[in-house]
Amino acid sequence: MGTSSSFLSVFQSLDISLDVVELNLSEKGLQGLIPEQIGDLTQLKLLDLHFNQLYGRIPSAISRLTALQHLELYGNGLNGYLPVELFQLTELVGINLSFNQFEGPIPPEIWNLKKLECLYLNNNNFSGEIPDSLFQLCLLGALKVCKLSANVNLAGYVPDIIWNIPSLNLSIDSTKVKIGTVISINIPQFPFHLVPRQSLLCMERLIPHEEAGVRCSSWREDSTRSWRHNGIVEVLNPLGTQTFQVWVGLAVTEEEMSVAREDVVFISHRWLSKSHPDDFDNSKLGHLKRLAEAHPEWKYFWIDYLCVPQKNLQFQTAAINSLPHYVKCCGTMVTLCGLEGEAALEVYKSRGWCRLEQISSTVPITNPEGGLFETQLFIANKDTDSFEKMAELSPAELNPLLGDFYDDDFDKPPEEKDRGRITKCLSVLCDGLLKGEELQKILATSILNSPCYLFNCPQGHGLKEIITHRTEELLCSKCLLPIVTVSPIFGCNKSICNFCICWSCIDEANQANLASKIN
Repeated sequence: MGTSSSFLSVFQSLDISLDVVELNLSEKGLQGLIPEQIGDLTQLKLLDLHFNQLYGRIPSAISRLTALQHLELYGNGLNGYLPVELFQLTELVGINLSFNQFEGPIPPEIWNLKKLECLYLNNNNFSGEIPDSLFQLCLLGALKVCKLSANVNLAGYVPDIIWNIPSLNLSIDSTKVKIGTVISINIPQFPFHLVPRQSLLCMERLIPHEEAGVRCSSWREDSTRSWRHNGIVEVLNPLGTQTFQVWVGLAVTEEEMSVAREDVVFISHRWLSKSHPDDFDNSKLGHLKRLAEAHPEWKYFWIDYLCVPQKNLQFQTAAINSLPHYVKCCGTMVTLCGLEGEAALEVYKSRGWCRLEQISSTVPITNPEGGLFETQLFIANKDTDSFEKMAELSPAELNPLLGDFYDDDFDKPPEEKDRGRITKCLSVLCDGLLKGEELQKILATSILNSPCYLFNCPQGHGLKEIITHRTEELLCSKCLLPIVTVSPIFGCNKSICNFCICWSCIDEANQANLASKIN
């Protein structure tokens, strides 16, 4: 062929059969564009053009290579945005586009490539934030290699849950990507575990997460999914970019494993003792079973004792940080209560953790159609078997930092107490949702114009006003030191307000006085 040749002329001269399965023209000195005629080779399973002198974009005709499993284009001068058509090739197992000049964002449609095992995008000019759909793909377990390094304008955050997958070789060197420094409302730090309805109905006692076990699934060699029913709880992952809408569960086909938001119920409750959520008579479990039988439309239940690690503190913290995500994944939240003792509704309302779940359900999230994902709130009383819609809570009742925590009096650093642990969740509610156009949509809703849903400010400064008047020179009214938190979750963020308070002083604040002024 000589030292260099036009790819198009070489392609035409080879008289390639349209039934060819493998085309390897690597290191042939080929120059120019990848011709549109490449799309005529509809039986291709391997296309290898690495180490040539190709330039330009990947042609949209590649969408016709529906049998393609391996695409090797590394070591060329290809550029432009990745075509969406590339992510229609659902049989792809390996993609190597490294050492080119591709630019723009990584398309969220990458989720479609559920069989993908190796992804090499390193040494390009990709920019923007890593899409959540790539992390969701990682959670499915097939992807083993993901190279994103040497894309100097690529940004975003890799959740700890992704970074710590032992089977995943993830590289982010020479990028702006950071690891686990923020919590995303879209990606949980700990997987979304749920209890299937039938498993709940068969239980004899609520058991901790570690004893419940997780149903496992895997891909067979014939690319169908198999599973082992060796556990009670099940991990669900959002279906591609449809976060808060559709989930992937354990099933052979995508249609069978579709779980809608309305199918998932978040159970919010007060533990009846410090060591177990139920009493010796299993009254809470019995109540849950009656609810499940009365509402066959509920397919999955989120119950903290079964879905959150109880023994591993690191995993437990990750799950706690994911609470806003879990709540917003559920179309319904049911608060369990009784008439007296720890089950009483007034006791429930006084607890900081319960308040966190309530405020998480109340803060809206925009859906792709421009509306809002709403979580329906109900109260179920185990003593009367009543089931009714929850009345609107006051700002003081919703504020987790005005609630009680069992370790308030413990002698340990404030950041290790539960009051400090929930602040990351509040940061998600303040910051994780409020970006770009999403911010403008949310600010237009009535709830965020109500005063002080998250803030200890008796002056009535609403959340909308607080967010739009941030300052880095805010001083705590108690200790007079700067408040250095990235999110104004400990007080009104207007410097003219004298009631701002930093988190290290929150225990010393007169909370009852603040609550009365907020009301």
